[in-house]
Amino acid sequence: MANTLSGAMFRISLNGSVTAPAGASVAQLTAATNAALATAIASGTGNGQANAIVSYAGTVSTGTPVTVDLCGLAGLVNPTLLTGIKAILIQNQSQTVGQDLTFGDVSGVITNEWTAPFGTAAGAIIAHAGSAAGQPLGAIAMQSPIGYAVDGSHHLLTVTAAAGTNVPFQIDIIGTV
Repeated sequence: MANTLSGAMFRISLNGSVTAPAGASVAQLTAATNAALATAIASGTGNGQANAIVSYAGTVSTGTPVTVDLCGLAGLVNPTLLTGIKAILIQNQSQTVGQDLTFGDVSGVITNEWTAPFGTAAGAIIAHAGSAAGQPLGAIAMQSPIGYAVDGSHHLLTVTAAAGTNVPFQIDIIGTV
């Protein structure tokens, strides 16, 4: 029997405003944004659909990268062999300045590295650490209705720490099996 996904949503928003100080010589004294993206993800394996949710929490230390096998993650319902990622949220949960995390293979030499969202074998993205307790943590959010492919040749995600020991991170995925 196939998994049935319900209530899945990829949602992100950017809100804020800035006001120039009195006497500033700028054409516009106030600027604001209120951008939002909300995409419902239906149950299934087609475009805009998913049938699996997985979550992975780990730690990484400088000089000892961690390799997350996207085909071997435990699903919230049962063991999950992902074939596609429709939405992913990656969080650097450190609140120590400098404990930035790189997700992906910056060297381009790791065999079976997951490259779908990066478009190249040497693709990577950085999630910076927060700066103090209660400060925002670095996060990366990506969504694709057609999905980022995961297969036997592209399923490993390398996590590297710029500094620190046991730097915490979390990866949450909505995808297909």
